[in-house]
Amino acid sequence: MKKQLKEALELHEKANQVLNLCQEAQKKVDSMNRWNVEMAIPNGFTQHSDDEIEFQERVVERIWRSYQVLVNRINQNTTL
Repeated sequence: MKKQLKEALELHEKANQVLNLCQEAQKKVDSMNRWNVEMAIPNGFTQHSDDEIEFQERVVERIWRSYQVLVNRINQNTTL
């Protein structure tokens, strides 16, 4: 049981780190969209392309899938 507790704590810590990384990546997507709408379009500045934004969105999705894998491992380890 001691080993399971240690592993569960490690998995929770990793999951939390991955979730924070996902949140930061999503903030970047939001920032890119906000830049386009609030600054670039009204002022004629260079916009972030759809490809750049879509790439960053795929990054968020991949990080989210990694988080889900960790959560599944946590659930498997905590089942009695």
